[in-house]
Amino acid sequence: MDCKLCGLHIVATMQIMWSGYPYHADCIGDAVAQRRAEEERRLQTSESYEDEFPDGINEDDYDEFEDYENREIDAEIADFPDVSDEVLNQIPISKGNGSVVVPETVEPFRREVHINDVVAAASEQFIANRAERDERTRRAEQTEQANRAGTLMVGRDARLVSRDFLATLPVPESTATFKPIHHAHLVDQIMDSLWYRRMTVVRDEYAVSEDGMKMFGLIELDLEYKGVRFAIGLRNANDRSMRVAMVAGYKVTVCSNMMLQGDFQPMLAKHSKNFELQDALSIACDRVQRNFGRLHQEITDKQERIIEPTFARELCYRAFTDGKFPISLMRSVHSEYFEKPSYKEFERPTLFSLENAFTTAFKKLQPVAQFQATARLGKFLAAYN
Repeated sequence: MDCKLCGLHIVATMQIMWSGYPYHADCIGDAVAQRRAEEERRLQTSESYEDEFPDGINEDDYDEFEDYENREIDAEIADFPDVSDEVLNQIPISKGNGSVVVPETVEPFRREVHINDVVAAASEQFIANRAERDERTRRAEQTEQANRAGTLMVGRDARLVSRDFLATLPVPESTATFKPIHHAHLVDQIMDSLWYRRMTVVRDEYAVSEDGMKMFGLIELDLEYKGVRFAIGLRNANDRSMRVAMVAGYKVTVCSNMMLQGDFQPMLAKHSKNFELQDALSIACDRVQRNFGRLHQEITDKQERIIEPTFARELCYRAFTDGKFPISLMRSVHSEYFEKPSYKEFERPTLFSLENAFTTAFKKLQPVAQFQATARLGKFLAAYN
């Protein structure tokens, strides 16, 4: 950003910001001082006193001349606008709704404007703008968190990696009964299958075990329905510890302890010598598309199912008694649903909001316990859909 007075890029912290118009604090101070100095020099060389003292000034007339000169200087300065007014009056006034307007007449600042006062006012405005910007960012993050359809939990035995890193991992040799699948190849084939079906990936993340033999992934899609986004979870192991698997839905959990949970499972296969990855993924992605229609209806039913406070309390009671959820989370569930939900989208008293109150409270649990509680919650609420 360049200063509107000197044209140089603003790199110092001492700057003035009003409605996006930048000025170096030093530039304003220099402009004021320079303009006043020019006027003082002009007045000091003025010959306006010659008409009053045509014969020159002698010692007797000096006091009278000094009074006259002071009057002349005061009159000239009073008629000349202060440069601080000239500079600051160019700054638009914010209307508070994101737009600005330049007034035809702006009430000038007081004649003596100390640069510290100007910087202090600018700092207050900057702090207010930053607080407003932070609040908008916080709300956007909350909305993004609420829309997320899946969670990838990584324990001590694994680490998060990029998609490009998967291509660098080694693959063991095939045997007569075991056919390993390269992690990067698996992900690439899934991406291609999704692209052919017009399903775009908006977020993906991966984790691998310390030896690189196991891979866990979460892929979020641009398929969104009533503020709910769908996702795919996957896992693969080239050490024969588990089968290659895929789950999908709007509640997907992938954990590095080999747990995998979603609303439905479109693929589960062994690494056998006859296993064809491309064919299996084609069938799996077709199942994903078909089941999303069922999930649409399920989400609609939950979001439109208004429940009375008495019934909501009864469901909470049954969840912690019959469902055996951790009793320590009861207070958190009550606060999320009845008092102050973390996300604005869940303020309506619906079955979907109650489900979110539980899943938000489950975030306080350890990864394995959170995974197990989320899986039990779906079965528990299914009886009340």
